[in-house]
Amino acid sequence: GGNAVNTSVGGAPYGSATSPTALGSGGGTFASPGGLGGGALKLGVTGTLTVAGTLGANGTNGQSSSGGGSGGSLWVSAGTLTGSGTLAANGGASPSGGGGGSGGRINLEGVTTYSFTGQVQALGGTGSSRSLTGSVVFNCACSVAASGSGPAKTSCCCAQARYLRTVFRLPCRSRALR
Repeated sequence: GGNAVNTSVGGAPYGSATSPTALGSGGGTFASPGGLGGGALKLGVTGTLTVAGTLGANGTNGQSSSGGGSGGSLWVSAGTLTGSGTLAANGGASPSGGGGGSGGRINLEGVTTYSFTGQVQALGGTGSSRSLTGSVVFNCACSVAASGSGPAKTSCCCAQARYLRTVFRLPCRSRALR
């Protein structure tokens, strides 16, 4: 989480970027409670996941000069990811004097079709001292289809992803279509 009443950098994002399960940590306390750290959510969907609202593991804001809580973890596995909602593991803010919490970790894996038009965020919270951005990882599956005598055609959600400020794209894992 973020520091209380000082200008040093808050804690760095932690835990695995590719297998995120860590809870966010609480913000530093100064006369008022610091923000709570975000939770952890692992969601496996065998078909299509449509996100119309928010799937979140956000840290909460600190009170007064206390630090914001850091973002938690989202680990989502789905064949198709669609919708226009939000996937978020953002750090909480500090209203005055404290530091914002760092962003958390998001991993999207096994996605073969990515038509999601919403927001994917692991941003640090605002405050008097800077906070660090977390990570968003696309660990996608590829579909490789034979095309007769011509070269194989590859389709991967990594190539379809439109977003991404802080993103790590792991090499696509090939999977033969039948």
